[in-house]
Amino acid sequence: MTDMTPEQLAEIAARLAAATPGPWYRKEMNGYTDDYVETSHPDYQTKPHGQHIADVGYAAGHPKQNFSNNAEFIAHAPTDIAALIAEFKRLCKFETDALPILDAYEHMHTRALRAEDRLEQSDD
Repeated sequence: MTDMTPEQLAEIAARLAAATPGPWYRKEMNGYTDDYVETSHPDYQTKPHGQHIADVGYAAGHPKQNFSNNAEFIAHAPTDIAALIAEFKRLCKFETDALPILDAYEHMHTRALRAEDRLEQSDD
């Protein structure tokens, strides 16, 4: 995996911002073969139970739990992606803030090793 560029992060954030607002949740349709992902955002309450985002269909011969897990994953994706973007930005800032300190430490460490070498040479 290569390092993420600021442009790639911006594209991910733009896709997140363009998605239907949340919160999203999985709705199990008992008696049906699909689970749904819906939003409970007040601007999207066109139905009493929420606005439909996606169907996660059940296919014959596959465990229904797989599709329920997929629906749960999709329902949490916007919140999870927002949290990951925030953490990525926090870590980038930490790295940016830490680099000058690490450079200064490396410089002082190098100077200390040279001084130690000079002391050892003067003792000889």
